[in-house]
Amino acid sequence: TPPQGPKTLNMTEKEKAGKIQLPGKIFQSLNSWTVPVVVMVLNIHQLGMFKEVNQTGQVLDDTVVGITVGEMSISGLQNPVQLTFAHEQLPHDITPQCVFWDPSRGMAGGWSSSGCVTQPGDKGPVCSCDHLTFFTLLLNPALDGSTAQALTAIATAGCGVGMAFSIFTIAFCIFLRCRFRLEKTLRINLGLHVNLVGSLFLLNLAFLLNSELSSGIQMGTCKVLAGLTHYCLLCCFTWTALEGCHFYLVFIKVLGTYIHHYLAKLCLVGWGFPAFVVGVAGAIDTYGEYIIQTTDHQVIAHMWVHQQ
Repeated sequence: TPPQGPKTLNMTEKEKAGKIQLPGKIFQSLNSWTVPVVVMVLNIHQLGMFKEVNQTGQVLDDTVVGITVGEMSISGLQNPVQLTFAHEQLPHDITPQCVFWDPSRGMAGGWSSSGCVTQPGDKGPVCSCDHLTFFTLLLNPALDGSTAQALTAIATAGCGVGMAFSIFTIAFCIFLRCRFRLEKTLRINLGLHVNLVGSLFLLNLAFLLNSELSSGIQMGTCKVLAGLTHYCLLCCFTWTALEGCHFYLVFIKVLGTYIHHYLAKLCLVGWGFPAFVVGVAGAIDTYGEYIIQTTDHQVIAHMWVHQQ
């Protein structure tokens, strides 16, 4: 096919089928004059393909559309590929989302919306994506706007109250440690409590930052924010486990439990082990995009979270 402008490909019946629009720059960048354009419409229920572990949404009509131009891997398009998925009226509590199959996601692959934008159209949702691969429309359960706002307000207030009590608890423990002469075991206990409550404070702060800032910043910053949230959550789990180990040594194994620089070693594990895990997760790029929408297509959360 010689270089030309955007071309619309109609599939099956004109009134019922969706359409695919390819940008002309795809063909202008090719050297050969004959390039096969292949559009595959697959029924994943019959084929048993594209099954994601712990998938929350449902694939529209079990249909996946694959697009290839020649043998090239095309990505990073400035003028996106547009796909229109025609369908019947969707339930009120369902939100459609354009996704593509990412083989590197999770252990066996999964659906991702990175590089794709979902927009309403006359015949159905229009997917604008900056690459060519296997696409579909994922039907996700959605909240109504009033319920979503109420839950957001409750979560924000809960995080704020948790942060306030965490600050009070940390200040009270520091006061006890500085005001009274306590034995070494009690000082270690207070140190453990301060670190555990400090991790809870950071976790609440990370959730607030994630919900307030993630929708208006760049992709790299969003991934950093996701790593921070993941780190704070792991710190809470680690310090809770260390508290349990410490109380075992104090109340069960009473004798012979002296450890040199005990609290410093606990801090190294409590804050260092989560940092190592998050560093490995970030190095292999396991933080992905997750969007929560209401039934009126209003985005209430746009987060970058750790994908299992």
